[in-house]
Amino acid sequence: FEMTLQQEFADKVEKVIYKEYGWDGEQQIADVEDLMTMGIDILIVAPHSDTGLDTTIESVKAAGIPVVIYNIEPGTDQYDAMIKSDTVADGRYNAEWLSQRLGGKGNILIISGAPGGAYAEDLMKGYNEGLENYPDINVLGYEYAYWTPTTSKQIVESYIAKGDQIDGIIVGGLMGLGCLEAFVDAGMTIPPMTSGDGWSGFLRKAKE
Repeated sequence: FEMTLQQEFADKVEKVIYKEYGWDGEQQIADVEDLMTMGIDILIVAPHSDTGLDTTIESVKAAGIPVVIYNIEPGTDQYDAMIKSDTVADGRYNAEWLSQRLGGKGNILIISGAPGGAYAEDLMKGYNEGLENYPDINVLGYEYAYWTPTTSKQIVESYIAKGDQIDGIIVGGLMGLGCLEAFVDAGMTIPPMTSGDGWSGFLRKAKE
């Protein structure tokens, strides 16, 4: 993301400062406050939750700094733009596709990013809506991998170790790579998964 901004918009973007808060809401507040002291000209942020960053974002706006939100509504209308997909629809389409791919029968595992907030709740709502017409689809568990392939791999490995039959997985982004590797390392057939997101790492591994 930083490289894209600096390469494609080199005549407009002098510097990109990136902060990673490690899924710690308090840390994200501290990061935003730190960015303000650095004299940023615009803030682009994905809030940790739909309530935890509201007053901080309002402070940024009050300082005259434009704010762009993505993925999660911040609990305030004090921002300049929002980039957000229909999360409920995303969940519903994923659940319907996997259910149809399995012929309406089987055990599935759902691995999402992080708990808490409207984003996670909307995804769950979408999954439930998508599974309503498939009573023979059994959800083994709903897990959180915090968007990391290492954690998603560990989750899948734990279910394999228990002897659970995993017929399909609802998962997104790089977390899908971890799931895929868990089956490869176990010498098992890779079940249908909803992941990919165009990441070359996942595609290369899938091709192998």
